[in-house]
Formats: sequence, structure tokens, C-alpha cells
Amino acid sequence: WRAEGQARVEEAIAAETRYPASLSRFYLTECIRCRLGSPEKAALREYARLLHRHGVVPGGPFVEPRWI
Repeated sequence: WRAEGQARVEEAIAAETRYPASLSRFYLTECIRCRLGSPEKAALREYARLLHRHGVVPGGPFVEPRWI
């Protein structure tokens, strides 16, 4: 899905009329990340740990997220 989305960025920018094209382009090409690096994975692990700790996620013991 990432390749398809990247191939259609200009189409999405043209379809979005609420914001300037430059802002849409910046958001779609610079702000959205499709690949996670070590810092992003660490942040998601901490988020999952906190969800579990505060009872937001029901169930047994905390399980570390696995990346596919």
C-alpha cells in the first residue's frame, strides 16, 4: 500500500482543496512515516507498556510489540 500511496501523492494533493498544495505536499511527503526506525519503535513500545500499566489494554501480562 505504501508504493501505491506514494505513486498517487500528486493526485491526493490536487484533490485536497482546504489547504494550500505546498502544505499538503509537505504533510504527505515529510510528516507521514511508513517505515519505523529505532526511535519510533521505542516510542511505540513505551506507549504499549503505558496502556497496559494503566489498564487500557485488558488481558494478561504485558507482551512486547513485534515488528513485521
